[in-house]
Order: sequence, then structure tokens, then C-alpha cells
Amino acid sequence: MALDSLNLQADAKEEVEIAEPKMNSIERINPASRLEVLAQIPHPRMSSKPWTRKTTLRLQGKKTTSRSQVKKTSKESRTMPTGSTSKATEIQKAVPIISIEAKQDQLVKDPLPFYLCKDYKLKPSIIYIKNKEKTNEMINSLFTGPVTMDLEWCITFYRTAECGTKSKGKTAVVQIANGAGLILIIQVNGMCRFSKCLQVQAWIENLKIAKVGVNILNDGKKLFRDYGIMAKNLVELGSVALVVDPKPIAKCKILVECYCSKILDKGPVQISDCEKPLSVSQREYAVNDIHSLLMVYNELLKLGELYSCTLEDVAAQYTSKVGWSIRSGILSTGSQSTQTQEGMQPQYLQAYESWHQRGLSLEEMCLKLSLKSQGSYRPIMEGDDLSLKPGTMILYIIAALQNDSGLEHKLDKLVELVQMDLHSWSRHREWVVQQY
Repeated sequence: MALDSLNLQADAKEEVEIAEPKMNSIERINPASRLEVLAQIPHPRMSSKPWTRKTTLRLQGKKTTSRSQVKKTSKESRTMPTGSTSKATEIQKAVPIISIEAKQDQLVKDPLPFYLCKDYKLKPSIIYIKNKEKTNEMINSLFTGPVTMDLEWCITFYRTAECGTKSKGKTAVVQIANGAGLILIIQVNGMCRFSKCLQVQAWIENLKIAKVGVNILNDGKKLFRDYGIMAKNLVELGSVALVVDPKPIAKCKILVECYCSKILDKGPVQISDCEKPLSVSQREYAVNDIHSLLMVYNELLKLGELYSCTLEDVAAQYTSKVGWSIRSGILSTGSQSTQTQEGMQPQYLQAYESWHQRGLSLEEMCLKLSLKSQGSYRPIMEGDDLSLKPGTMILYIIAALQNDSGLEHKLDKLVELVQMDLHSWSRHREWVVQQY
């Protein structure tokens, strides 16, 4: 990074000119044992006011010392003017560093405006989706990366005899934004299931598409707990910021303040009910939230170019995925094993044979086995529904596999079957993971 402005002062009488073709702002300097240089360098996160720091330079080939980190330039000899006996001098580039505390003090003095996506040149195209068909249609346009992703769910507060506590509901809204300005707000809690036939799951599990977000690994674990989705290529935005920032930042709000110079207003909308159809204010909150992540990521890319560092070099360090591991802690939500105690039952084997050998769908199995148990292959009266519940049929199949470990089955098909019913996935996911 070139030093835009350096004002050099010294008490020495003689002046020696040093040619510095790559640093045109340095024209003349005075020879001295030590020079105190005040470098005013505008930092990307403090565009309103320049950042000032004190740097000490030594001439005549001596080492340069600084109170902050310095980045060495090439060791090429500098061209000296005719008649000068001075040797070439190495001038080092100083990397500007600012603490989070200093930034917060700056925010107190100069309040920042609220973040609004409409203030940016690239106007976002917002699509609110509540059905599977529209989701499958729109998600294909996002099969390029990187993109930003965020989740929303309801939090229920209740009081117990000991103290107050809270519980998390299932993921209700998935927000996705790409560099072209397309923002999808997908309300998944109203859909029948979040399975592989739904393109969102295939997109989240696609290893070639980078999903960027704040605390995104925990979001990926929640998707697995709620729907059995194994998210891949998750990029933590706060960790990526470490490439150009001296201190880690874990909160989205602080990232937006530092790199976008705006305040991301959370407010009471953050804890509102997102399982119902979203209101206008809830949609605005979701759009600003996911759009701000994209803008922060873009700013980090610019800083990476400015400091001559590429984010791809640290992709392995800041990228993660959710896998089939009990030790990873993704099953720490009270999932219980469903081992049956009464032994193998006839209905268990019937359900297993219908699923594995005959290849019937879940709906067909629920209808056929229930009517067959009643001695009829059609409803007794018009409007009667004698079919079994999907959760009951899944329970029968898993009970058969638990009681007879020799029964053949394919794990991927078993996972797909259990994911067809959300309650069944919450109930049986620990046992399913153990099979891997």
C-alpha cells in the first residue's frame, strides 16, 4: 500500500535527495540519525477522519523500527544523486492498524447512519417465497458463489420453578443473497419438508458454492438438527476479517459498523414471530441483514487487494462443513434413541418389506398397510381416512432395523425417508447418525 502523504521535518542543514520511483510522495528528506515521521494514513474503516500514528525511520542502511507492524519493501538499492556519498536507504511500508476500542470511541463522537440496502448503487431484487415450487425455480439462479446466507427462527421464553429460560424453534426463514443483487427470503417452516427434492437442500450441501455468514457453522449445525441438512463450504465472515484486521469480530453488527460505517438496526423485529407470514417490517429486517453481510464481504475483498493478500489463501482455515459426527456436538438438543423393548412385531416387518423390497413411497405405505390391517383396500365410508401417520410408518421401519441388524438397507435412502417427517427426524436422528 503506497503512503499517500508524508511530511518530513528535521533539524539538519544539508539536504540529500533520494529517488523513490514507487513512492512519488517522498521527494526530499533530510539526513539525520533519527527522523520522527507523522504519517496520516486514511484507514478504510475510518474514512471520515484520517488515522495518525508515529513511525521512526533510521537512515544510512540502519534498520527501521516502528511501534506497530511494518511490511518490508524490496531490498533494491535506491538511486542516489550525483556527488552524493550516502548509501541506499530501505523505506518500509507501514500497515495501518486500529483497535476496535478506538473505533467505538470514534462512533460515540460521530454517530453513524442506519444501514439501508436502498442506499447502495446496486439495488437488490427481493423475492419472498413461501412454497416449494417457487423455491425450486429461483434457487437455480444462485448456483454461483460466493453468496451470503443467514437463518431466522423463533425463540420462546418461559419461566420454570428455578429461573427463566428460553428455547429455540426450528429454522423458519432462510435468507440468501448473491453478488448480482438477488435476495431470496424463503419461509421453510410452511413447507411439508426440507428434503433433497427441494433444491435448497441440494444448494446448501453443494461443496462448490461458498456460503458466507456470521456464526455460520452453528447455523449449519442447526440446519442438521432441524432438517438433517449437511451444509458444506461454510465461510465464517468474522474469521475472514482477521486477514486484514488485528482483532477478531464475532458480531454482525460490529462488522457492519467497521467496514460499512453504518449501524445495523436490530430492534424488536429480531425476536418477532417469523413462523407466520412475514410482515413488511420483518422483510425489511431480513433484507438489510443479509445484504449487509454481502457488503462487508465485498469490503474485505477490497482490503485484501489493498494489502496484497488473497482470501483464497486462507480458505481452508476459515471454511467448515457439517458432517455425520456425534462428537461435533450437533446432537446436543435432547435427541433420544428410539430402541424398542418389545422385540420384533409383524407390522415392523411389513413396513420394512414395503419400503425396502417393494419400493413403495411413504404415502403408499401409510395407506396400504393401514387399510390392509382393517381387512379392506379402500375407505369404508367416503371421507374416512384409515391411513397411518407418516411418523408411525417411519417408526415401524426403524424398529425393524433396530431389532434385526441383519436387514439390508441403504443409509442414504433411510436418511431421505426420515427427513420426510420433521418430528421423525428430531426423534430418530441420533440413531441415524450412529449408523454412519
